[in-house]
Amino acid sequence: MLSCNENQLTVLDVSKNTELITLSCNENQLTALDVSKNTALTWLSCRDNNMVLEDSIVGLSFTKVDKDVIGRYCFYPQKTLDPINTASEWARAEIISAVEKGFVPEELQYNYTTAITRQEFCWMAVLFV
Repeated sequence: MLSCNENQLTVLDVSKNTELITLSCNENQLTALDVSKNTALTWLSCRDNNMVLEDSIVGLSFTKVDKDVIGRYCFYPQKTLDPINTASEWARAEIISAVEKGFVPEELQYNYTTAITRQEFCWMAVLFV
């Protein structure tokens, strides 16, 4: 997971991080972003940058593009229609329950086969408070 929000970045090179799964680069000054080498990417949020929707993001397979209530874009590349299908059968009921209770951030709801980081665990723990 890489989060580099609110930094006034004009360029972001993530090409060497080929195992990057989650990228959040909201509220910067990016005009383009190349994620063509990030084949593991399952979630990308790049709201409030200087980008034109599809033309500014290279290597992104648009399977879902969401627009939030104030018109900002959030991209979910390679997102399956039913993300719970990526979870092991034995864990699905508990995952569904945790998601429904708001304990799993949206960014972590699309790849249930990869171990979470300590940062992601802490992020979820804060939601229990």
